[in-house]
This record gives sequence, C-alpha cells and structure tokens, in this order.
Amino acid sequence: MISNAPDYTPLAAAFNFQLDGTLSAGDKPMTDAQKALTNEAYVFQQPRLSTTAALMDKMYYEATINTVTTVDNLLANSRLLNYVVVAFGLPSTTLMATLENVLTSDPDDPASYVNTSTDANKEIFKEMARAFNFQSDGTLASGDTPQTATQMALTSGGYIDRYNDNYEAADAAVISSYKTLMGLVVDVDDMLDDRKIMALVLQAFGLENEGDSTRKLKKVLTSDLNDPKSYANSLKDSRYVELAKAFNFNADGTLGTPLLAQSESEILKTASGYVVQKSRFGTEEDKTAATAESKYYSAEVEKLASLDDLLGNRRLVDFILVAAGIDPKEVETDYVRQMFESDLNDPDSLVNTQADTRYREIVASFNFNLEGEIVRPESGQIQSRRGLLDTNDLYLNQTLEETEGEDNAGVRLALYFKRMASGISNAYDLLADSALLQVIQTTFNIPKEMSSADVDLQYDYINRVLDIEDLHDPEALEKLMARFTALYDIENNVDVSAGELILSGGGGGGISADTLLSLTQLRAGGA
Repeated sequence: MISNAPDYTPLAAAFNFQLDGTLSAGDKPMTDAQKALTNEAYVFQQPRLSTTAALMDKMYYEATINTVTTVDNLLANSRLLNYVVVAFGLPSTTLMATLENVLTSDPDDPASYVNTSTDANKEIFKEMARAFNFQSDGTLASGDTPQTATQMALTSGGYIDRYNDNYEAADAAVISSYKTLMGLVVDVDDMLDDRKIMALVLQAFGLENEGDSTRKLKKVLTSDLNDPKSYANSLKDSRYVELAKAFNFNADGTLGTPLLAQSESEILKTASGYVVQKSRFGTEEDKTAATAESKYYSAEVEKLASLDDLLGNRRLVDFILVAAGIDPKEVETDYVRQMFESDLNDPDSLVNTQADTRYREIVASFNFNLEGEIVRPESGQIQSRRGLLDTNDLYLNQTLEETEGEDNAGVRLALYFKRMASGISNAYDLLADSALLQVIQTTFNIPKEMSSADVDLQYDYINRVLDIEDLHDPEALEKLMARFTALYDIENNVDVSAGELILSGGGGGGISADTLLSLTQLRAGGA
C-alpha cells in the first residue's frame, strides 16, 4: 500500500472524461464552472497571494457575506473570516473568542467589549464593530444584513490595501539584509561565495533554476558589455546581460564604478544648475516647478543606456541645455548629437573649436564614448571629465587675467567679470564685490561717490540701468564688456592694447576666434 500518495480526486473531478478517455455525447472536457474552479485552484496555489487572487477573494466575499445570518456563520467560514481579519489589519493570531466579542459589541455602548478592552488593537476593534450589524447575541435584527453597501466597501477597501502587507514586510526585511551584505562585498568572489546574496540575485534575474556554476557567473559578472564578443553577450540570453549590467565589477573582479550615463555627482550638478537657472529671476512657483523637473531628470537619466536614449528624450535634452545656461529653443537635437560625437581629446574636434565652451562642459559631464555607448570612468579617477576641464579652465582664465592685467587693469577686470557673470543673481552680488562693482560703475558712468549711499538706493539704481538677466546672455555680456573696456581706456587715458582687442574681438564684440581657438586647444590638451 502506498502511503502519502497524492490525492488526484480533485483533478479527476475537474474533467468530464470517461474511463476509456472519451467524452459522452454532448459533453465538453470542462464546464465553465470547472474551468473557474481550476483557474481559482491554480491562482491560490502560488507561493504568495497575487492581485488576481486578492480580487477573487473580494468577489467571493462580496457575493457571500450577506448570505450569513449569524456571527457563528461568519466565524465558521475561514475564507470570509480571514478576509475580515486582513481587511482591518488584525494579527492572524487573534483569538476566535476575541473576534466574536468584537463583532457582537455595540460601539456606542460605553460598557461594551470594544469600549472596555485593554487590548492594543482597541481602536481597530471599534472600527470593525461599526462595519457589521450583528446584535449582542450574534444574530441580525429583522430586515438587517451583516453589512450595508457602505460597510462592505469599507471592508473590501481595507482588504485590497492590506492583503500583501505581510509579503511587503518580508520583502523589505530581505532587501534590507541584502543591502547590508552587499555593503561588505569587496570583489566578485566575495559576492559569489555568499549564498544569501546569490539566492536573491539569481531569483531576481530568473536564473535560480539554471544550475550555473560559480565560474560561469563570474565570467558573466566581469564581462565588458560594450564588447559584442564578451562572454555575457556571447550567451545570447538577455538575462545574463541584465545581470552583468546590474553590478560594477571590473574585468579582474575588483569593484568598479557604476555604469551610468552620468555619475551621481554630475547628475546633482546638472540638476542644481537647472534649478538655479529657472529660479534665479523667477517666482517661488518657478523654483517649485524646477525642483520637480530636476527630480524627473535625476530619475530618468539613471535609466539611460546610450546616447540615443538621451537624445530621444527632448525633455532631458532641454534640461541639460537650460542647466548650462543655453536656450533650448535655439538648439536642434542634431546639433547636440554632433557635440557628443566629437572627441574631447582632439583639440581640432567640433566641440573643442566652438566659441561657446558650455557644450564641452555638457559633453564632459556624461560617460558616452564616440559610439554613444556608456563607458565606466577609469578606476581610481579622482575627478570627473568635467571636473578636469573646469580645473583647466579656471587655471587658464586666471593666467589670462594675470597676463593681460599686467598691461591693462581694465582687461583684467573685464575677464574677471566675465568669469563671475554666471553666478550673479541680483544687484546685491555686484555691490558685494568691489571689482564687479567697478565694472558696472565704469560701464554706466555711475559716480564712485554713490558707493557711500544707502545700499538699497544703489541696488535700485543698478536695476534701472542694467538688466541682470543680460549677464547670462553671452551676446549681451560681450557687448557689455566691449563697452566697459572702451570707457575704461578713455577714462584712464589708456592706449588701445592687445588685451582690449582680445575683449572686443577687433570691434566685433567678444573674445576673438583665434584666442578662443587657442584656449580651447590648450584646455583639450590638458583634459
């Protein structure tokens, strides 16, 4: 005799086949009712209650609860009772006697069970008692149902909200443990040796039943996904590619940097730049909207897998342009592509020969190669590409200011003003810096004696003669600087110098093309 043999009776009952495997005339293999029962059996056999199962429970409860006539009927139906317990957030260990006392209590009677209970769930008990209409003896008054439509909706709403709370709590505990363990990992071997980590990882990528060896998984995790011939790509199974993407191991198994289109620090810098640009001359509502947009950017840029992904989302393109102080309405997406497809290391490339160096800063802030693929920064790199460029730019600007300032102090003031202009938000910023203020006083013929006037009067006067927003418009700024250098030289009886020509562009406004070209080449060479 076979012991513990599976009971196949329910399976046989779900079909209408005869002993010889045929169907009687007019029969179908399954009736609609049998199909429904089989489907329900499958759904409830899953390891955790799914949304589908929860909705089935809801349908069952709402179709059945008002056929109940006493509290005993409800307590005897485990499916209904479990629904109620979950709906009101009670522990599954709540005693049957306690539930009976709650359901037969009058919440408006100060002496009733729910009002005199010392249980920690006393308030929940009151809520549950109000959701049912049973009398103190467990019966219903003539004409009453266990629940009205409103009470039923309240109960079902609670169930749908809470049916998966236990699973979510368990998931949170597992994830918390995973994060803690991953924080201790020092290399790929360390991770592969940890059974708890690998159990979660393999399940997450649908690989738990593949029986892969540690050696195979190591080769996957250390693959270069930008190489079509790499091990992970050669498997022709997207699960392994996604697994490799999720971790940051170098080819030798050591910890690498995240494979992101932008590093976290660059994302923060870009997002901050956008908020500053949008709120500098705007209202509080503008700042709120800009902050919300920066959250969108921060979330979406981490999902980018290539340059095409970035350029395919014009909202992101506009964001990075605005963050750099560029009007997106004046820039086509194809032009931005040309900048990204330029070689930052080539002094003669398109991006390095543009007079507007802001495009170089944008390109340098991303981790795309010339093919538009994301690449990891070199390990041990202390500065990002943009950080290196910024340092070089600052050095070159300072050097230019000092060199030209030896011949003409006005040139040095103008170069300094141009360097600081992007950070000027209001007239107070000008008043707080004597060098910046000297440029404004000279440009608009403001008497130096006015510096002794009330600060607010000076603030109002500067706003009358200067639109601060012009300082963030490259063309307007160049015109302002050309006017300053001309007036400074007249005021100080200075002959036209090479420095002035640098600033005036030989009369055309702005730093000359030759000078900018030499500067950008120097910068590129130092990047």
